[in-house]
Amino acid sequence: MNLQGLSAYITALLSILLGTIVYFKNRERRLNQTWCLLSICVAIWSFFYGIMVTTSNQTLALFSARILNYGAIFIPIFYLHFIFCLLSQEKCRKTFINTAYILAIFLLAVTVSFPKYFVPSVSPKFSFRYYTNPGFLFYIYMAFWMFYVTYPFIILCTSIKKHSGLIQNQLKYVMIASIMGFTAGATTFLGVYSDKIYPFGMPFIFLYLLVITYAIVKYQLMDINIVIKKGTVYTCLSFLILLPCMVFIIFAQRFFFGKINYVFSSLVFVVLLLSAIVFSKT
Repeated sequence: MNLQGLSAYITALLSILLGTIVYFKNRERRLNQTWCLLSICVAIWSFFYGIMVTTSNQTLALFSARILNYGAIFIPIFYLHFIFCLLSQEKCRKTFINTAYILAIFLLAVTVSFPKYFVPSVSPKFSFRYYTNPGFLFYIYMAFWMFYVTYPFIILCTSIKKHSGLIQNQLKYVMIASIMGFTAGATTFLGVYSDKIYPFGMPFIFLYLLVITYAIVKYQLMDINIVIKKGTVYTCLSFLILLPCMVFIIFAQRFFFGKINYVFSSLVFVVLLLSAIVFSKT
């Protein structure tokens, strides 16, 4: 498994985890619902991206390349809906939001019906055995994607100055998370069109989730109020610090022994994490 694949799986796991937590904190609130749906789409995109760049099976790679982009169609739509809910503009933007959903459903129907014109094939690119080759529908998909990401992001940025205090801080961190997530994610799309632009951003996409988590803890984003004790903070920090160590352990095994034992790697990670927790209490 390469770094791209591993980071994609980590992003998928963290997306589902955070999305689930946010949803169950307030299942009736549209803001929490849209964030959960956005997280699910990111997880689908990231998980199948991981399969595409790690599998040696061409049929599975092509299937994954199509599924990851089907999932990504709704990322900008749920992001748009989330931003308008965050800014309390859902009612006044109802027609715009509904139109976006209709277009997304139509685009999904067309790309599923004509997959050969969306993602016709996969081929070797960079250090990967297989990577997406775009059809002409992919260009329409990219234009759709860029518009529905850029528009709500501009609305978000212009709204920051109109607020103050807690709300302003929440919006700032959502803006930072948006920049980190979409900029890193964009490199995977650029790699579709040129084998000279490596998708270097993929290993860093999960960072936007850390920013959102910080905003939840520090500024009660999405009205989630979490009381965290000092020991819990230490444990979480230890986890984040040890996560890169886990990646190093995995690739060190690959380099020195030619194969990776994931059971051994997981045990080492758990032992290190438990050691950090025990020492924090001494």
